[in-house]
Amino acid sequence: MSNVYIDERLLDAAGLSDFPELYAYIKERYPKPIGELPQLVPIGDQTLQQQVKNNDDIIYASNEEFEPPVPNAITKLDLSSQLERNSFLASNGSDPQLIVYGDRITLTASYATTGVIPNGYLFKSYPQEARPKQGVQVIALVGTDASNTYNIFCYIDQGGPFIISSRWLPSNTALVLNISYYKNYESSKKINYDANNNGKIDIMDTWNVNGKGQFEAQSYVYETVKNQTNLIEAGVQGLNRTNNLNSEIKLVDELAIYKADRAAYFTKDGPFITYSFGAKLAQLGANYEAQQTVYKLFSTISKKVLPSNIKYMPIQVEQQEFSAMCLFKDMYDKSSAVQVAVSGQLNTLDCEFQGTYILDNYTNASASNEAAPEDVESHIDEVIIKHEKQLGSSPQQQYTITNVYNQLMINDFFPSSAYNTFYIVDDGTCRVCVFNLYFESKGLNGRSQEVGRIPDSILPADGKSLGFPAAVYRTKGGRQNNFSVNYFIVNAQFKMLYFQLSEPQESIPTDSDDVYKYCASGMYYL
Repeated sequence: MSNVYIDERLLDAAGLSDFPELYAYIKERYPKPIGELPQLVPIGDQTLQQQVKNNDDIIYASNEEFEPPVPNAITKLDLSSQLERNSFLASNGSDPQLIVYGDRITLTASYATTGVIPNGYLFKSYPQEARPKQGVQVIALVGTDASNTYNIFCYIDQGGPFIISSRWLPSNTALVLNISYYKNYESSKKINYDANNNGKIDIMDTWNVNGKGQFEAQSYVYETVKNQTNLIEAGVQGLNRTNNLNSEIKLVDELAIYKADRAAYFTKDGPFITYSFGAKLAQLGANYEAQQTVYKLFSTISKKVLPSNIKYMPIQVEQQEFSAMCLFKDMYDKSSAVQVAVSGQLNTLDCEFQGTYILDNYTNASASNEAAPEDVESHIDEVIIKHEKQLGSSPQQQYTITNVYNQLMINDFFPSSAYNTFYIVDDGTCRVCVFNLYFESKGLNGRSQEVGRIPDSILPADGKSLGFPAAVYRTKGGRQNNFSVNYFIVNAQFKMLYFQLSEPQESIPTDSDDVYKYCASGMYYL
């Protein structure tokens, strides 16, 4: 037996515990010496046990009664008037809406090109308050009426939204964005930049960073204690939101990384689930429904970020002749909880994901919601649970969530899903609409397709008409599908909803199982 061994802590710190076969091989080749005693595992600057003791001293051992942190008042900034479009853009019927609410930024913009344009920023400048973290490029889907011969992408950085097209865009091309993103969230632990300077971006960059100890070993207990410590030291406001891609969501391909040089996050903010990342789809378990192909993405995903009802969300596939939508639904088999339906079978599996949806069964947080487990495995677990209850007694944001979809007058030729939602979310300070819609049709005349009428209660603020990216495709279209990421309109002036397509649809016989599928989602302020 070799007298050289690899400590399990090093393997965990390097992230190799996520790769069972490699992990087992190293442990078998370099076993631990018999009789080695486990040592305290450093987490951050101190051991877990010491940090729990320090927290306990602050909460219970001081002479003064501990006051749980109180959230700072959230302020709403409307920065819409500060957006000045670049010269190659014209208004597409509505002014942009840019709202900063706490650390959440929501941008909705619709423009038309005025001539053949290169890649570039939409705005001449972007307000400081709305900029993402330094060095971060946040993916934003782009709705358009251009044909799928154009592949249009967008990211938001310090300069604002930046458009990238596979070809120069012609005059009068619509560009439609709706995105919500946060300033404060954990960076992805799966490195997607060239960290080891070898000219490639792959899983070795993650091993390079983790192996140098720049990221702590992750565990649920560690994260709980870390969050408790942050609450004690800094209060509630301004903390990094948990990025569920780091611990509770795993790609099917364990060696895959998220899209290079783009932000990757999946966060929960009360009832709001917000995500933005690029990733490759997995061919495993692909199902075929006529020409439509259904792919998996994650091997597992946390129940706490999954909706109880199906949410249909548009996505961008990099193979431009196809259109696609993503389905989120809580189910027992978590590997099937997120599926991507594509209008055909892909050769290039790269996709971009960005969106926001509401948890249908969300319950407002309170101290009484969090019942302590009856059995704990150790004294330290008992202390951590006690701290969680004490810190959780601080005032929590309360939300009133109302689904007003039944108040919409949907046209008969747009049979809709029973799970369609048009939520009004009110936190006592401001009100927003978050909608997720799915429809099918046999083909309708015209590029503008009227969905139905909306009540006054969901008209956008200031009477603005707003556009949102949307996915449209024909299930048997295959490579003949000419629709890209089109867009959806909430028209405040006429109180109407529309889909705007890149070209008219062909009529499908009523006795055929072939259909056109539509989905749209978005968020805007009332």
